[in-house]
Parts: sequence; structure tokens; C-alpha cells
Amino acid sequence: MCAVLAIQHPSQNSYRKALDDIVLHKPFDRALIGELDKVASRKYFSGFLTRGREETLPEEERDFQNYDGNTRYQSHYYAGCVKRQDADGVAWFELKTRVEEGDSLEVFFPGQFDSRWFTAGQLMRGGTMHSVLSGGIGEVGMYIPFAVPEHAFLARQIKH
Repeated sequence: MCAVLAIQHPSQNSYRKALDDIVLHKPFDRALIGELDKVASRKYFSGFLTRGREETLPEEERDFQNYDGNTRYQSHYYAGCVKRQDADGVAWFELKTRVEEGDSLEVFFPGQFDSRWFTAGQLMRGGTMHSVLSGGIGEVGMYIPFAVPEHAFLARQIKH
């Protein structure tokens, strides 16, 4: 269940907010594109939605009409889904990508649009502390300085 929630989280909430804004006759919030860039995806374009109506679109929306889509760069790697957090603040999750002490990590909370950032500290695995670990090695623990519920997911910001 964690993986499904993790894959859906920022994109699902971004699409929901965009649809709600349409109902309320609000203009498109371009900040939602930044939220979508946090997960791996294809480039963006309107597909068949506006075919034949390109000239009627506002200038700022015409860049979505090219067949290659806008060039977007993934800004995060999925790091893992929180299984539990101990009373001492250590959160346990299946590590899915390389995480190093000092990396910027973003926590996405289930059912919420807002997220929180923290700097990765040492990681725990098998009773040993590590400054860096690679994904695919199983469950690891890391101190997170705020409460994180089960099914929250972690994403490591990509250094460019």
C-alpha cells in the first residue's frame, strides 16, 4: 500500500487541486507543474484536448501545444515509504535510492498537499550507523526531527 500512495502523492493532489480550481473558475496555478516535476513522468502537453483550438488559447497556455511537451526535469528521487516512527524520532522505511548524510529530503504526508523538508542524518541498518546507503538493501532507519505518520513518503532532492 505504501508504494501506491507514494506514487500517487504529489501528482494525485496536484491534479485534484487543478480540477477543484476549474470548478471554482480559478486560473491554472502553474506552481502545480513544479509539484508534478518531483516525480518521474513524461513531458507535458495537452494531447488531443485542445487540438484545432490552439489559436483560441491564451498566450501563456500555447507552450503546452508542442508535440514534444515542455522540457521538465525530475527534481526528486523516491527514497521510501515510512512504515513506522519510534518515540525517539527514528523513522523506518524500505530504502529505494541512494541517501547520504546531508542530502535534502522532502516528506510528503498522506492526504495533504503540503510537505516538509529536513536534512538527512546518519542511516541505521542492522544495528550499524552509516553515512551513506544505496537503495534496494531493505529496511533502514533515520532520525526525522518531526512526527511522520505511516505511509508518508520520502523523496531525495536531486543535486544539479
